[in-house]
Amino acid sequence: MARKKGQADGRRPDSPARTEPPPAWILPFLGSLSRDANVTQAVQKAGASRSAVYEYRSKHPEFAAQWEAAYQAAVDDLEAEAWRRAVRGTDEPVFQRGEHVGDIRKYSDALMVELLRGHRPKRYRNRIEITVREEARRIAERLGLDADQLIAEAERIARGEVPV
Repeated sequence: MARKKGQADGRRPDSPARTEPPPAWILPFLGSLSRDANVTQAVQKAGASRSAVYEYRSKHPEFAAQWEAAYQAAVDDLEAEAWRRAVRGTDEPVFQRGEHVGDIRKYSDALMVELLRGHRPKRYRNRIEITVREEARRIAERLGLDADQLIAEAERIARGEVPV
């Protein structure tokens, strides 16, 4: 059979391209990433190099999607654990004179606040913008500028607009 021009491997023009088998490190890498959300740790557990993993991701969109799904699964687990500690609490042992006499349930208010900020950011966000506006008004007054104009100009710059 004569080779057609441009077919160095002898394939027919209508035959699918040869695909390389995926690297052996993919499943261990994705498994570790889905548990720990830590690329460095996943690379080590999979026996791969960090550069090989990132290069493979850049060339294989399906693997990039699997990577993102594995990472999100680990973050979901992390969020569930934060929720458990904030809402259901954790039992901590109580000792008296070196002897365990019981347990006390402790809850994490800090985790509760962060979960609320994440799930309802408009309602529970930090109100930093008020402080920034107050400081802008003080600066404008000190410089003899109109505070509202100064704030409007700062907002335009923050949006990436060219100052006028």
